[in-house]
Amino acid sequence: MKKSLTTILFFFFYSLVLFSQDLQYNNNSNLSDSKTSISHPEINLYPNPVYLDFTLEFNTSEHYDISIINSTGEIVFEQKNIDKKMMVNCQNMQAGNYIMRFKKISDNSFFSQRIIKK
Repeated sequence: MKKSLTTILFFFFYSLVLFSQDLQYNNNSNLSDSKTSISHPEINLYPNPVYLDFTLEFNTSEHYDISIINSTGEIVFEQKNIDKKMMVNCQNMQAGNYIMRFKKISDNSFFSQRIIKK
């Protein structure tokens, strides 16, 4: 029962993130290159969609823990205490939609971005 509830909550959160991403894309006309990159005030992630790997650039001195979560709620990639530019290899990931979660270490806040693996 607990695993079932966790799965339902994950898919609710996942749907909410996807919906908010679509609203942001449709309502923000200055995201002319949003199909090839994701920008957040604190990070840049490109390219998106991802084929083999993608680059993360952090625009702040904060440190982050990152994780990539697949559609079944499994963490398929995790890296801790990142504070600079890095490449993430996605060759072993199946094609589909993923949620990338960024946890700011200084205050335990987090935000998520959708990435697409082709």
